[in-house]
Amino acid sequence: MCGRFTLATTQDQLSSTYGLSMDPPAPRFNIAPTQDVLLVRKTPETGLTGGVARWGLVPEWADDLSIGSKCFNARGETVLEKPAFKAAIQRRRGILPMSGFFEWTEKSRRAWYIFGEELLSAAAIWESWTDGDQVVESCSMLTRPADDFMAEVHDRMPVFLSPEDFEPWLDDHPIGTPEIQSYLQKSVPLERHEVATKVNDLSQDSSELIQKIDPIQGSLFG
Repeated sequence: MCGRFTLATTQDQLSSTYGLSMDPPAPRFNIAPTQDVLLVRKTPETGLTGGVARWGLVPEWADDLSIGSKCFNARGETVLEKPAFKAAIQRRRGILPMSGFFEWTEKSRRAWYIFGEELLSAAAIWESWTDGDQVVESCSMLTRPADDFMAEVHDRMPVFLSPEDFEPWLDDHPIGTPEIQSYLQKSVPLERHEVATKVNDLSQDSSELIQKIDPIQGSLFG
């Protein structure tokens, strides 16, 4: 599961990574499900575009938005069959840019920040849900079994795309199991360090949350 991530980027990074001409969103260091996130998509008219979506996919058949709080991650192994995701994965694929994400070891609940040297591009799917005049665009992050690096912290991780994956992933052609499996097996270079457990508090949102702490200090003072 990936339930928290960060995004602190620049206009130059968005342009060099995705070719986007847009002002970067305000830096955020504790993004959680049901909050608005930056979603990169491809349209026939404009190519790659960046917009806002609610993190937690709401299928078009849902009665209300509440299902989104449980659909912020989509397991890559079952995404083609799950009722909430099987329509979106075929035609509505996107990218969630992130600077890094948080994960907790299951036994000790120690908090870790995982990041890369460059902007990370998490594979996502999205939907548009309507209720009368209300239109809500929402998304879910694809996850996969942990690679060797992440397995020391948790058994799941986001599916990350390399730049050469952007075009085939964002194209709206139908997708099948072999193609999904190829994405689940890809890895990108990552680093990690332990952080204070104050990240557990959703009211906290500052760069202090990603600062490295001494493990002993972290276990005593959190």
